[in-house]
Amino acid sequence: MNSVIRALSCITLSLGIAGCSAPVLADGTQSPAAKLLPFGGASTTEAPKLYGRDGCVVSAALPGSVGAANQQKVVPGGGDGTRTQIIELNQQAVEQRDRMRGELADYAAALQQAQARIEQLEADLRSSSGSMSMSTLERDRLLQENLDLAGRLATAQIRRLEAEKALLEHLAAQAEQAATQPGSSTNAGTQAVVQVEGRR
Repeated sequence: MNSVIRALSCITLSLGIAGCSAPVLADGTQSPAAKLLPFGGASTTEAPKLYGRDGCVVSAALPGSVGAANQQKVVPGGGDGTRTQIIELNQQAVEQRDRMRGELADYAAALQQAQARIEQLEADLRSSSGSMSMSTLERDRLLQENLDLAGRLATAQIRRLEAEKALLEHLAAQAEQAATQPGSSTNAGTQAVVQVEGRR
């Protein structure tokens, strides 16, 4: 039994040595032995990600192992980061910017009109204030003239009344003097008094 095992092991060893020998070329020479490259391990480049039917990244972890629980769900061909949606968002932003520019231009024009209107109203107010001050001065002047005329009229009335009083006193004195003289008529004094009363 031991001899059979030894024979088999020798045959296996010889076959292995024969298989590892360099191959023989067509001209009968042996080719140089190919160099064996050492195993460098896993590639440093990241392997492509695999996605499941639910959109989550398929993990290479063994079942039952602890992995990242909150993986971002990625839907191929859709989602928030696709090119179509980015273009649509960009177009909406451009339209909103153009609309806001138009509104800003309208507001600027309205502001200019309001400023022009304010300036016009201020000019009108200044002119009306100037005319009002002139009217006030004219009113004060006319009021002063009226007061002066009223004073002159009152003075003239007082002088007229004083003159009439003096005239009546003179006529009364003449009437008394005529009454004391015999043979004089009282008709002259009465006619003078009537004339003074008529002048009033």
